[in-house]
Amino acid sequence: MSELIKFNLSDALNGAPVQTRDGRKVSNVKKVCEDVIFDDGVDSTYQQGLVAGIHNDHGLCTYPFYTNGGSHKYLGENAADLFMVKI
Repeated sequence: MSELIKFNLSDALNGAPVQTRDGRKVSNVKKVCEDVIFDDGVDSTYQQGLVAGIHNDHGLCTYPFYTNGGSHKYLGENAADLFMVKI
């Protein structure tokens, strides 16, 4: 598995390599809600303002994410959380 680095929204939106906590490839990270606060935290309404494609064994599936790369509503760790890949 690649070395994981904290998710960086700007780098991800600019095409830097991203993968999930459990090592699945991620592509097409994009903003879908401009009303969400795009910083290192989650705004108080818990809106998921990003989507990204996760390459699963059965194909590519699109999932929602928070701006910090998290996939869990209350900031808990999840296998689908997004990380940058160290090259």
